[in-house]
Amino acid sequence: MNPRGIKEIIAADDILKQAEARIAEEHAAFQDNRQASEQEQESLGYLPIPPPFPVDAFPLRCQKVIQEIGAAYAVPVEVPVAAMLSACGACIGRTRASPLNRDGGNLLTSGLLM
Repeated sequence: MNPRGIKEIIAADDILKQAEARIAEEHAAFQDNRQASEQEQESLGYLPIPPPFPVDAFPLRCQKVIQEIGAAYAVPVEVPVAAMLSACGACIGRTRASPLNRDGGNLLTSGLLM
C-alpha cells in the first residue's frame, strides 16, 4: 500500500471517530432532555410529552404490522399508524357514506355539519 492510501485511511478513520463522538453527544443531550420533568420542560419552552398512541385500538394483525414497521425503520409508532390509517381509509373509499352526503353534497360539507 502506498503512503497516500494509508493517509486516506487514517483521515477516514478520524472522520468516523468524530462522527461517532458527535452522535454520542447528541444522544446524551436527547436523553437529558427526555428525562427532564414536565415543569422543567415547560420552563424551557418544550411542549409536553404526548401520551402514547393507542395501538391496541387496531386489530391484532394490524398491531403486529405497526410494531414491526416501527422497529424495522426505527421510527415512532405514530409513523406506521398514520400509514395504516391512510390505507384503511383508502380501502373503505366510497363504500360508506354519511346520511347527509346522499343528496350529492360535498363530503367536506357533510363532515362539518356533523
